[in-house]
Amino acid sequence: MGKFKAGTSFDDIVSDLKRDGVMIVHKGIPKYDRSRIIPFSSPRLNYMLYGGFLSGKMYEFCGEEGSGKTTTALDFVKNAQIKFKKEAKKGEKPKRIFWLDAENTLDLNWAEKIGVDVDALEVGVLEQQYAELAFESVLNIIRTGEVGLVVIDSLAALLPLSVEDKRVGDKVYAGISQAMTRYTTELIPLLNKTGCTVLHVNQLRTNFNNIFDNAHTPGGKALAFFNSGKIKFSKGDFYDEKYAGLPKSAPTGYGMNVEIQIVKIKGSRWDRKRGFYSLTYDLGIDVIKDLIETGLQLDFITKSGASYQFVDENGVIIEDENGKEIKLVGIKKVYDYLAKEKTICDEMYQRIYDKCKREN
Repeated sequence: MGKFKAGTSFDDIVSDLKRDGVMIVHKGIPKYDRSRIIPFSSPRLNYMLYGGFLSGKMYEFCGEEGSGKTTTALDFVKNAQIKFKKEAKKGEKPKRIFWLDAENTLDLNWAEKIGVDVDALEVGVLEQQYAELAFESVLNIIRTGEVGLVVIDSLAALLPLSVEDKRVGDKVYAGISQAMTRYTTELIPLLNKTGCTVLHVNQLRTNFNNIFDNAHTPGGKALAFFNSGKIKFSKGDFYDEKYAGLPKSAPTGYGMNVEIQIVKIKGSRWDRKRGFYSLTYDLGIDVIKDLIETGLQLDFITKSGASYQFVDENGVIIEDENGKEIKLVGIKKVYDYLAKEKTICDEMYQRIYDKCKREN
């Protein structure tokens, strides 16, 4: 593409930009394609994010250790696998998913337990922990056009090449920020072109320059700027098999609430900034418990005292096969009923998901 002479028309310039692959020009502002959303299993998390994450964007999970970041990322992988299989045309292979295990801690047994097709998941383990090499590898993988999702777990495990000739204890300035700046500026147009989604898992670090900043994460300003969404995770309350609360000092527990703070989001409204979902150590994300909590919030389930009833899309109490209104006493009874009545459970999940997407 060369310089244009004075008097060259707008249409001629745009035509050349398109032809040379420099820029995509739309007439009017293009809307986000909500059909390209990858959901989560948690109804509550989908409610907070108005359906999930948009394809072709970059996202970040951050938080303290043991707060549910990797489990949530694996759940996202599971749902991406389901979506990619549905979208694959007859005779074509679905988009592949690449997990860069920078920490070398990925538990495939846990991933399989929460629904990930581990045989179809491509997992890379670094032989050298340098950020520059990792980022260049990810860019090359995305350039193939065969990959629909990349997860890096975690950025905090990567080192800059500048430490190669240094000893342990030598001070290094900027960390991986410089490599991240170069990587993200190449990554964003690549995601627009291929439709691939990238999820970075990150850790909270102590910021010695600002004692009031308890949400400092490796990667610098470029990562924060280019993210389409950033979610902060923290440990919530623990509970037993009957969902009664437990102190954090309890020696055993059935599950915990994963507390969520949406630090940044683009492509949907940012009015549901805080919430939680339920995580059990037997099943992973407790979809039914989340379904009950979200159903109550949206009036799909009504509560009077200790009694619970289900409400259809017309606001009418749902009846059983004998024409009697379904009325359950105690949240455990509601949980057991939904676990047994899969049709009602699936219908409520779909209603919540449809409402999330419509409201955006």
